[in-house]
Amino acid sequence: MKKRLRILVTGGPVHAHLDSVKIIMNGFRGGRMAGLARKLAEQGHTVIYLTSRHGAIPENPEEFSGGLDVRRHNGFWDYMEQVKAICKPGRQDAVVLGAAVCNLIPQEPWTGKFPSHNYKPGDSIPINFEIAPRVIDVVKRVDPTTNLFGFKLLDGVPQKELIDAAYGVLLESGAVTVFANDRQDLNTKFAVNKEGGYVKIFERDLVACIEERASDKYYSTEITTDRLPKDVARDCGIRFRQAVTDFGGQIEALNDSHGKDLLLGTIAIRLRRGTNQFITTVRGKEDLSKWTLVRSVDNVRRLVKVWGDKPTLNAPLLFRAFKLNPDINLIVHVHGSPSESSNPLPYAPAGTKADTMRPEKDIKGTFHVQAHGSFFLKEADGWVHP
Repeated sequence: MKKRLRILVTGGPVHAHLDSVKIIMNGFRGGRMAGLARKLAEQGHTVIYLTSRHGAIPENPEEFSGGLDVRRHNGFWDYMEQVKAICKPGRQDAVVLGAAVCNLIPQEPWTGKFPSHNYKPGDSIPINFEIAPRVIDVVKRVDPTTNLFGFKLLDGVPQKELIDAAYGVLLESGAVTVFANDRQDLNTKFAVNKEGGYVKIFERDLVACIEERASDKYYSTEITTDRLPKDVARDCGIRFRQAVTDFGGQIEALNDSHGKDLLLGTIAIRLRRGTNQFITTVRGKEDLSKWTLVRSVDNVRRLVKVWGDKPTLNAPLLFRAFKLNPDINLIVHVHGSPSESSNPLPYAPAGTKADTMRPEKDIKGTFHVQAHGSFFLKEADGWVHP
């Protein structure tokens, strides 16, 4: 049975006030986002749709008897405060911010109505604008557990520029997915993910994409306070640094010779024969000299137990790959694929149940994941001492 989700959807223009009666806003009414809110409600989800008095609303919202609640805001600052209030911890399973926000707002709106009678035609009225704070950046601060979705719209730019812009929004906001749109073709979207990859989808796919990514369950991390024996920690560090050097160099050479745009994502080294424990990169990977040791993964409780810092989000999948491939000692994960796989596994966010509990046959040997990258399983020599 499909889980019923609580979802906030925003759409339509978000205006800024020039004075008490004049506003500045985008030229979008939000018909697509209003339609998305209705479709989500039709699937049985409880939806709040937030728009302005200038925005389109879902068709016949009263049909859903409480399952589709239409609310109005009165400009940028009211929009910001309503989003924060609706997204209080635990209230929304997903937040889909699709409103066309006016990101140029007057620094000092005129108090009351602008006295135009004191001026004559042709007079210059200097107005200082500032870039508004991004509402998408505050959602995860209010509720770190909600599944956040955003949209990034550009007009007539190269696809790479569009993807990069959406990825920048995703990284700063902590969103699950940012949908990149080009105004020249609003039916085509690129669902950009945390790994920097993307899946090309169409307007009709939005509901299913949001449902799938908002319903998934993430693994959590439990850090062990016990210290590793010094000799084990020393050997782990030596093997890890050597692997980073070896395979980082190989990837650079591959990029140079074939014009690829590959990035070393994760290295995982089995601790010793007969165990699924492994050394791997820490969360974020800003510093590839840092490593952590994954002790165990509980797929029922969705819990990763480690010595050291939080591991890569891929840790549950890596643990299962080691378990299903007992002769494999090393896994190298690369964002992007040096070989064009004709049958990649479907994308699922790293660190989720859907990503981890793939069919056994799919993760025996090297495998490729759509919009994520490749996982190379290698029989490498050298074991860390027990």
